[in-house]
Amino acid sequence: MGFLWYKEGTYGIIYMICINWGVKMKKLTKEDIKLLGEGPQIRKYILTRYQTVADFFEKNKLNITLDSLRTYLAKNKVYSETLKCTIVNCFNVHYSDIVLSHQEQARRLAWDINTNIKLYNEKEDLEIIRATEVLLEKFDLPVEKAMMPRAKAMNCYYRNAISQSIEWFELAVQRMDNHDLNRLVQLYYELADVYGREQMDDNATMYFNKAEQIIKRNTIKEDVLFRYYYWRGKYEIDRNRVLFARRLFQDALASTISLEETAVAMQNIGLTYKKEAKYEKAIEIYDKVLDMYVSNDCARKSTVLNNKAMVMIEMQQYDEAVKLSTKAISYIDNAKDYRRYIMYRQTYVKARYLQGHTMDCYNYFDELKLANTKLVDKSGLIEDINDLAAIIKEKHLLESFADTVIEMADSKDIVYNKEYILYLKACVVQIYKKIRSLKE
Repeated sequence: MGFLWYKEGTYGIIYMICINWGVKMKKLTKEDIKLLGEGPQIRKYILTRYQTVADFFEKNKLNITLDSLRTYLAKNKVYSETLKCTIVNCFNVHYSDIVLSHQEQARRLAWDINTNIKLYNEKEDLEIIRATEVLLEKFDLPVEKAMMPRAKAMNCYYRNAISQSIEWFELAVQRMDNHDLNRLVQLYYELADVYGREQMDDNATMYFNKAEQIIKRNTIKEDVLFRYYYWRGKYEIDRNRVLFARRLFQDALASTISLEETAVAMQNIGLTYKKEAKYEKAIEIYDKVLDMYVSNDCARKSTVLNNKAMVMIEMQQYDEAVKLSTKAISYIDNAKDYRRYIMYRQTYVKARYLQGHTMDCYNYFDELKLANTKLVDKSGLIEDINDLAAIIKEKHLLESFADTVIEMADSKDIVYNKEYILYLKACVVQIYKKIRSLKE
């Protein structure tokens, strides 16, 4: 016979031990889930998603695999022990067949968090990360311990708490040392990217160069190489060092191990041609990427279509830009992917404005205010605001735009990071500078 025992640990981490002497574990009931959900953190991630998980299995029980199960539960922030109980529940296997040592549980939880860090981008998720750190302290796992400050850094980054993000990245680099050179390269280019976005170019270049030195002296995994070349290429192209950026993207292309990486590298090579005003070459590359995707790969195709629309704007082919951006928008579900939606909407609005349709701008201002409350990672909104403000020439429209951004900064719907508010206020300053220049 078997039994289930639990206790509440630090920060609500739940330890569940199931002893199974050859008898199948009983099916978890809602009462069991409620009992396990008494911990302060576990309730949110088990109780509120139990029915969703149950529905998932009901619909997919004939073709689901253990790997897809792990992926699904990781994306839904379900704890590893719940994963094991669910495997027992759905696959009729013995708990003893899948039980892991406490050290392996801690190790896997650390990597689950780091791999799926975009799911842990809210302030309360820091409690889960801290609790995992407490678990790791019991074991000799230096790489995993070094990656936990990285998880905190990414959590802060996605919440626009950039200064805190940099502090955690620096700690992660210090802890990693030479324990794992692949992960050290990753930390270097991620930290360099954050510094670069803050216009702290000396620091960014220093960490990119540190990564490059390791790459030259050691055998580094291709996926790590790809991301290094990609992020450094993005950094260089933002500083208009186009030829250098293209070489980096070509190196990224040579390091790709998947269709998605190949497409990303090619699109960025296309971007370098756009920067050089070689628009036909850029379009040729974008069309090749579109042909690489299968017909139902709508989300990825939408990105390429939007990039192509942006080239059409540069070529002053505004009708074609409107068609392409409209098609890009139709390819995504804006309820599930609002980041892409607001980005494509801006391309559409810019094309429409340049056609002489100013009313679309007012509608977009309202959408920016909605995005201000819906998106956790708001860093892209700052770029969107500045890009659109750069092409608007009407004083009354710019004044309305400034009012929108002020309202975004003063909104009470969500608690913002102070740095993000400062960015918004800087956008307002730039808009008013343009208004004054128009008056003069």
